[in-house]
Amino acid sequence: MDIVCHMITSLDGCILLERWSKPAERVDFTQVYEATAKRLQGDGWIVGRITMAEYGQGVVEGEPAGMRGRGESVPRAYVGDRQDRPLAVVFDPKGRLQFSKNGLPTGEHVVAVLDPKIDEAHLARLRCAGVSYVFQGDGAECTEREKLSAALAALEETFGVKRLLLEGGGVLNGSFLAAGLIKEISVLVCPTVDGRSESAKLFSWAGSEELSPAEGVRLKLLEAEPLVNGVVWLHYLNTLA
Repeated sequence: MDIVCHMITSLDGCILLERWSKPAERVDFTQVYEATAKRLQGDGWIVGRITMAEYGQGVVEGEPAGMRGRGESVPRAYVGDRQDRPLAVVFDPKGRLQFSKNGLPTGEHVVAVLDPKIDEAHLARLRCAGVSYVFQGDGAECTEREKLSAALAALEETFGVKRLLLEGGGVLNGSFLAAGLIKEISVLVCPTVDGRSESAKLFSWAGSEELSPAEGVRLKLLEAEPLVNGVVWLHYLNTLA
């Protein structure tokens, strides 16, 4: 499966739009972002738990779900009523998100990626809402790459998807980067500045300082295109992915 990290940032690589300076000329950042996303021709998109919780309508964040006891059978993936809609995949391994319906206001079908030890009560709540779910890799010796790769393999096998847009937040982007799973990087650079040292960045990886999360990245420029009112689209291929 091809993973395309598609994001919109300030000039200093920050991703929280509410913290940006105002551009000299008015820009509808959401419209520009979505129009560019369509050009990338994904089968859906991937976000982290915090980003999904911000959708608000029909999504509530709570306490982590319970975990299965030892010896209990491993659950299977579940497919709700997708109706050929694109996928909205959320990595929520601890099962903190609750859904009242299986679709978003923007039209996508929700798929949760969970830890396979999540208990049956949480899975039943997802099924009741019609939300699909698959599982990431598991085990004490399971690396981050193996966890993410297992989830992507399950998504491809279960839904037949071949190309998904990775749309943040920065921590999830950083995990995919460090795992060497990003095939393309698409960034809309906006004529704004954040300036805060603590602001969320395009990639945020909190692993060992002895390891480089970008070790598996060699970028080749595919497109560089000025868009509306100072926004520039940069599109790269990772030749190592």
